[in-house]
Amino acid sequence: MNLKPIILNEILERHKKAVKEEIAKESQAPIEHLKLYDKYSDLITKQADQDVEQFLSEEHTFEEVTGEVARYQNLRDEIQFNSRKCIHLGMFELHCDELIRSLSKRADALCNRIVAKMFKDHQDLNQRLCDEFEKIAEKALSTPSNTHELMEFKAYIEKVETVDMLEMEQKLIDAKNYLAFLIECTNFSPVDIRLNNSVFQWYGRMGEIFEEHRKIVKDKTEQFQEGLKIDQFNAEEEAYGWPTSQYPQRKKIQDTLNPYLRLYDMTVEFNTKYRNWMDGIFTKVNPDQVDLDVGNYWRGLYKLEKTFHDSPNALFVTTRIKAKVEEFKEHIPLIQVICNPGLQDRHWEAMSEIAGFPLKPSEDSTVSSYLEMHLEQFLEKFETISETASKEHSLEKAMVKMISEWDGMEFVLLSYRETGTYILSAVDDIQMLLDDHIVKTQTMRGSPFIKPYEKKMR
Repeated sequence: MNLKPIILNEILERHKKAVKEEIAKESQAPIEHLKLYDKYSDLITKQADQDVEQFLSEEHTFEEVTGEVARYQNLRDEIQFNSRKCIHLGMFELHCDELIRSLSKRADALCNRIVAKMFKDHQDLNQRLCDEFEKIAEKALSTPSNTHELMEFKAYIEKVETVDMLEMEQKLIDAKNYLAFLIECTNFSPVDIRLNNSVFQWYGRMGEIFEEHRKIVKDKTEQFQEGLKIDQFNAEEEAYGWPTSQYPQRKKIQDTLNPYLRLYDMTVEFNTKYRNWMDGIFTKVNPDQVDLDVGNYWRGLYKLEKTFHDSPNALFVTTRIKAKVEEFKEHIPLIQVICNPGLQDRHWEAMSEIAGFPLKPSEDSTVSSYLEMHLEQFLEKFETISETASKEHSLEKAMVKMISEWDGMEFVLLSYRETGTYILSAVDDIQMLLDDHIVKTQTMRGSPFIKPYEKKMR
């Protein structure tokens, strides 16, 4: 005999209801616990992303920016270290570790976005300061050729010392504050470190530069004043119809001193450009201008060398600077290759394959860093690649110019009678430009160097 239990529906419903009520009762605690995360709703809904985007688009003080960074850092730490990853609440066990990790990661990402913007602004400020210091130094150490230039020269530097330098000092304080903060938040590459060093080194050198400027002004003032006295006296003699007095010693002294002045100017100018060429921004080196300048310096020093045969000290300086020019001159063929503006990634890859190691320039590459690689043994092959790059670059520039010529071209449409149809008007200029470009395109497509741009040319 088999017994089959029978459970009445009333009993089942009663127990179901009891279970539901118990689950609802036990659910209250987890629901209340989840409300603890309501204060992070901006992170959950990503409203915080929009808030940060808006914040970064506005101008803010250093204190406001660092305050915003600290706010998201504190928020990240609070979520990460003060939240319970696993909690038992009655019949439920809540696992919040994934939520905590996600919210912490979002807060950290927002913090990093603000820090990245700070870092970029800081480096941009440093670069602007370096450029401004370099511009001031170049102007302060230049040599005025007449009284008018001397007065402009003095007025400019006086303004710099009394106004501009005060503003730049405040910017340096800002740069220092940014640097002290960013060191704790991010990593600096070698090129970033060099830029940070440069801006403070420039500021440290400005005192010496202004002192040298004052010496130049003093010497030039005396020189121009002496010449002015004689010229004014001669002018007055001419006004009265008297014979003008001659000053043979003046001409003799000027002729004697002029070579020394040319040596000084040439030495200062070459050394300044030498530093810019060797250790300056790699992409700003114009190889053709370098070749022209070095040739002029060498010829000028060669002539001065012959002039100073009776002046051993001046001859020593001339010979020494001329030797430096000649030493640098030997590197010009390599400089013309590596500083070729037409070099693309494919050309650097080809040269790297020849050399056996990577040659593609990075942010901190300089001419001196390439000279230290001793690449002269590969120069002949490099020159072939560079020549190809130059011809390809010329074709690319011609193609870009042709495209740009269509930017200002207007296609005027006129209604044809009352047909509802429109026709193109004033097509003479369009047709002329089109015919010209067709001829140029056919010529360029026949070039053996068009291959990299052949698809675009078609």
